[in-house]
Amino acid sequence: MPRNAGAPANVDVLHIIAPAPFGGAERVVRDLCLSQRDAGYNVAAIVLGEVDRERTWLERSLESAGFPFETIRKRASAYLAVSRAIRRRLRTMRPSVVHTHAYKADVLTRLALPPGPRHVITAHGFTTGDRKNRLYEWLDRQVMKRADAVIAVSTPLAELLAGYGVPAAKLHCVSNAAIAPAPLPRKVARSALGLDDDSTVVGWIGRMSFEKGPDLFVEALRQAWLEGMQGILIGSGPMDESVAQQIAAIRTGPDIRLAGALEDAGRYLSAFDILVLSSRTEGSPIVVAEALQVGVPIVAPAIGDLPRLAQQLDSIQLARPGDSADLAAALVRVEKDLPVYTQRAARARADALQLLGPAAWVERIEQVYESVLSSGAIDILGG
Repeated sequence: MPRNAGAPANVDVLHIIAPAPFGGAERVVRDLCLSQRDAGYNVAAIVLGEVDRERTWLERSLESAGFPFETIRKRASAYLAVSRAIRRRLRTMRPSVVHTHAYKADVLTRLALPPGPRHVITAHGFTTGDRKNRLYEWLDRQVMKRADAVIAVSTPLAELLAGYGVPAAKLHCVSNAAIAPAPLPRKVARSALGLDDDSTVVGWIGRMSFEKGPDLFVEALRQAWLEGMQGILIGSGPMDESVAQQIAAIRTGPDIRLAGALEDAGRYLSAFDILVLSSRTEGSPIVVAEALQVGVPIVAPAIGDLPRLAQQLDSIQLARPGDSADLAAALVRVEKDLPVYTQRAARARADALQLLGPAAWVERIEQVYESVLSSGAIDILGG
């Protein structure tokens, strides 16, 4: 396929997202696009970009997979121009289902939507943040009330959206899945991260932002530190500097490294003995799906979809949300019994693939699409 050759006309499903440089929602869209293509959909994507910005991981990843997509590039504040451009694409491409992700794509697509296509939104979660972000999220929830269907990635998120007034008949709970990247050999991954071969590595992967709790990870690791333990954070974001200062202030204790942002960070999970998720808010985290498929024990807060997963898979140890001391205690429990947890994680890989792999995920989302299409009017798989 030619470079960014664009999306064809008459598509079954069109995904639209305004991607961050990297992140969980971007991984979801990439994996869903490729999984639906493999399942036989005529599927395409529109990426909402900004002028004078580098191409995102999502664009590069879709391009390398030969996946059809178009990028609409406008100034960050040119909302009406973006919406008009989306409308022109929709008239040309004539999708049966328009599936949007995150508030900018949700809102601007709703404004642009012509008669005909059904609008499905995936709610990936809310981060609140500053006043401007809270306003955007409020607008997003108003759009969700008018969409044909809303997919929440966890039961707590579905309950939250119902409380905000999204009609229950439109709500569907579908946990995220993931196409786990092929892990690097353990020694190669550790060498690339500057980690010792014989240390117990406690790892963290995510965006360095308040809702993801990198500060809670550092504090939990400081409290749980045992001789021979190393910590590593993979990711970047607005808390880069504050977390670096927090680590520098630790006088005695664990060796904690900052790896920065790494593309396809899941490849480095093979370097970890334990993955720690320290988020203050979550829905259905992609890194957990990846770690379960790779076979890495997990310590995580009891938020979002994680309590359900922990009931099904015994390689997850839960802690109280937002509590670094309880996170540290859970980490100590796993570290002291690490061979047992490692065996559990190895046994859980097959179950994790069935629960969080792409096949069942595509089937569940297919059921959502069917719920919004007129009976017998359209068969999006052409059967």
